[in-house]
Amino acid sequence: MYLIKFSVLYNNIFSGIFPSAILILLNSRVVTRFQMVFPVSMLLLVESHIQSYGISNNISYIWNLGFVLGVLFITQLVSGILITAHYNSDTRYAQSSIQYINKDISSGWFLHYIHSNTVSVIFFGTYIHISRGLYISSYKLMPTLWISGIVILALFITTAFVVYVLTWGQISFWGVTVIKNILSSIPCLVECLCGCFYVCNPTLIRFCILHLLLPLVISMVIVLHLAYCHYISSSNPLGMSLLNYSSTTISFYPSVFHKDVVFHILVYGMYTFQLSLLIILVSHPDSSVDVNELVTPMHIVPEWYLLCYYMVLKGIPNVNTGFLLMILCLLILFQLTELKNTSRISRLTSYMSLNINTALMLLLVLVLLDTCFGSQLPHDTYLSAGRVFLGYKTALLVSSIHTSTSSPTGTHVLSCGILVYDMCRHQITP
Repeated sequence: MYLIKFSVLYNNIFSGIFPSAILILLNSRVVTRFQMVFPVSMLLLVESHIQSYGISNNISYIWNLGFVLGVLFITQLVSGILITAHYNSDTRYAQSSIQYINKDISSGWFLHYIHSNTVSVIFFGTYIHISRGLYISSYKLMPTLWISGIVILALFITTAFVVYVLTWGQISFWGVTVIKNILSSIPCLVECLCGCFYVCNPTLIRFCILHLLLPLVISMVIVLHLAYCHYISSSNPLGMSLLNYSSTTISFYPSVFHKDVVFHILVYGMYTFQLSLLIILVSHPDSSVDVNELVTPMHIVPEWYLLCYYMVLKGIPNVNTGFLLMILCLLILFQLTELKNTSRISRLTSYMSLNINTALMLLLVLVLLDTCFGSQLPHDTYLSAGRVFLGYKTALLVSSIHTSTSSPTGTHVLSCGILVYDMCRHQITP
């Protein structure tokens, strides 16, 4: 009898009839024993966010990135828990424990490469997700949703830097040494993070604990991000409000859910192909070299998804100014939510105003050039170009990018770019 009830429940769920499925679930004697664990309110909440959740019918596949990023994050959590069972956070055994996972544990190499390569896929998808939000002006339509998303990005960057240290290779040791020297201007911060005045065994242990705690914080912020997203509903390419156009909405299940699954299978197929053949080498080779505190690498460079921020540090001679401008590049994304409160007079355009598509394409090109130049040796040509790109990136974001009443003016962008470049060029370390 119980098997018949659950078979009917299964058919109802996958045919999209969630209310009747919940009624059968409530009448089942087996499930009523667990009503204290799974109350009715929780089932109704799930039903409201799956079957009754309305979405615009004109969204494209780029809107499925949020679902894919969520599944990839869960993959990171599972693979990280399995790796933690074999990782040793002692400086004497950290590198050898990673080699032990790769060589001696059954399918350990696959588990390790899943955890290390998924980071690149998550950052690539996150940057595309944010670019789509910039294009459709999500920071203006849903400010709380935009702020929670940027908080997730900041937590992603922090977690990626922490795990960058856990490999305890030559490049990771000297990378955290550089960051430690930058943060040394803040009183007592280095001692709290490192456990002493230099990078040593307590540093690795504390960073390992941070790496275990930060994903829990990210999970809570992601739940908050989803709550804000489902409060009004997702955005759409035309920027229509679903409150005024209720006839254009469709339910999340089954149509949008099927698109999410198909896009997720496609992404995972390409990701597995890359993981098996290693077509693109996303990790630095020096990460597998044992730490030598007496030999400094010729070029200390982070992973590719942090190169645009690293170019800011490398392009400005003054360490404190470079660090502040790097933080400013992230804080500007928060400030975009205040653009709707600026006066129309401050956003007046001239005959030299740029089209918003041109401005976004220019911003994308500048970020890609910063990423390419950040991976090069600190030559004068690359450093000067990085300062120019930093100036114009800041100018494009500050100049009311993609507002409803105006677009950034060519005169404003040119003047702001020259001003920031001149400031960066004169920041000489005393």
